Amino acid sequence: MDWFTIVKMNNLFEKTIGRILNSMGYCLRPINQFFSFDALLNSHIRRNENLFFVQLGACDGVTFDPLYRFVTNNHNNIKGIVVEPVSEYFKELQYNYRKYPNIITVQAAIHNKEEEMTIYRVDPLKMNGLEPWAKCIASFNENHHKLSGTSSNIIIQEKVQCITLDNLLEKNQVSQLDLLQIDTEGYDAEIIMNINFNISKPKILRFEHGLPDKIMSKEVFLQVINKLHKHNYEIAVEFYDATAYQHDVILSS
Repeated sequence: MDWFTIVKMNNLFEKTIGRILNSMGYCLRPINQFFSFDALLNSHIRRNENLFFVQLGACDGVTFDPLYRFVTNNHNNIKGIVVEPVSEYFKELQYNYRKYPNIITVQAAIHNKEEEMTIYRVDPLKMNGLEPWAKCIASFNENHHKLSGTSSNIIIQEKVQCITLDNLLEKNQVSQLDLLQIDTEGYDAEIIMNINFNISKPKILRFEHGLPDKIMSKEVFLQVINKLHKHNYEIAVEFYDATAYQHDVILSS
């Protein structure tokens, strides 16, 4: 994809998001050009020295992962839990974090109600010729792969064990959560809408909205944004993801 096309797509996306937020009474304002998720994390670790995170839908921990480099570069000051339900990817996740004892790996899917679910994923025997991201589109939604143009002929089913986010935090005695990273291929909104922010309020929350591919509908996206605003989060909306953060995260920079 050439530069002109990328700029054109970004401008179209910005206009679309602007219209959605305006309909809710919000205003889309430009973010400082130096703002980035990486900068926010690095700023936090410099100020606080330590960081505790939970990552939901970690895949293998490396492929298109927004945290792996930050975590491994600062491993002496970071503790966390990485969660992945697919057996094959979980083994890779364990291997990739084998040198970092402060990172706990958990094989599970986060679900608000069910103890076992069917997940739909690309057949590992049919990955040849596919883009690397194809391994990371495992989803509860049996039609999720169609959003990326992936053929149904290469999708298989796998039963996975589930746990609620509350139970995950309770079992691991998490009292303070600095960062919650969510990328669950279509289930992000359900997780966020079920969070009791009066009990557990991460300082930074990043999730995938996937609006360009309709992973999250405009209506659901607005519900998520509205809930986060009610709990006093500032929100940076990017092309495919959004980062919500407590106001003091920026004020204390």
